[in-house]
Amino acid sequence: MKNLYALALALFFGITAFAQTTYSVTFQVDMGSATVSTNGIHAAGSFQSWSPSTTALSQVGSTTIYATTVTVNAGQLEYKFLNGNAWGDDESVPAPVQVGTNGNSNRWAVISQDTTLPAVMFAGSAPAGQKAIQMKVNMALQTVSSDSVHVAGSFQGWDPAKTLMVNFDGVHRAIAYVSKTDSVYFKFINGNGWSAVESVPSTCQASTAGINQGDNRFYTDTLSGIYEVCYTQCGPCTIVPTYDITVNVDVSSLTACSTLDSVSLAGPINGWGGENMSDPDGDGIYSISYLGVDSGDFQF
Repeated sequence: MKNLYALALALFFGITAFAQTTYSVTFQVDMGSATVSTNGIHAAGSFQSWSPSTTALSQVGSTTIYATTVTVNAGQLEYKFLNGNAWGDDESVPAPVQVGTNGNSNRWAVISQDTTLPAVMFAGSAPAGQKAIQMKVNMALQTVSSDSVHVAGSFQGWDPAKTLMVNFDGVHRAIAYVSKTDSVYFKFINGNGWSAVESVPSTCQASTAGINQGDNRFYTDTLSGIYEVCYTQCGPCTIVPTYDITVNVDVSSLTACSTLDSVSLAGPINGWGGENMSDPDGDGIYSISYLGVDSGDFQF
């Protein structure tokens, strides 16, 4: 399973871009909630033809964690842990950390460097004391940036270029592991800079839920889960109507006693960069128009 903290989400420009490069991957699983089989703990996955008895894990000291390091091809990796050495001993992977496409219940990761995967609980979503949040955003209504899609939030220092989201099936995804008591606030970015950040509809903003986190998306559940939406929407992708908008501002009371150099409008529609408004007839009313604006909040 791909993790957002150590994996940093794999420089993923398409699985084929990794060619035949190989890396060391350390698998870890915490057996603290299970009785360990006399047949040992194993991992099976796409890296070894899904053999349930080939890849054994060893206990780490006197802890409840079992681990092994193997060499895998770069790119997408799917796997499961087994408390034993045969199918039927394999764990039931929780939905929040599954691939999830077409009933695929495997754990997953995307490997682009030597990686130590988190010591998740056997048949659990996250390491002990933590929860996993799989953030998924459907970009079907967008032209995806050549810089790909990222997510920035409280779990990674609000860095717009740090956490690359991986596209397996038309839906971009990333997983964050945080303390069970931590709330997570975030936004999706069609690119890798703040000028490309989405405009979150008021319906799913933290502030609308009474949380002092402005227009950020939020996940406050203490359990692991999936947060899945369409980009710039609050649910599945729907085609929204568009409108032409003209914004007017009357500054005649100011021009009567002083001279204005310019009047500008700034908002998500122009990346908060500001665009000059015009007053062609000199009546002190400045205007600017936008065509094909999505319905919903127009912030400026």
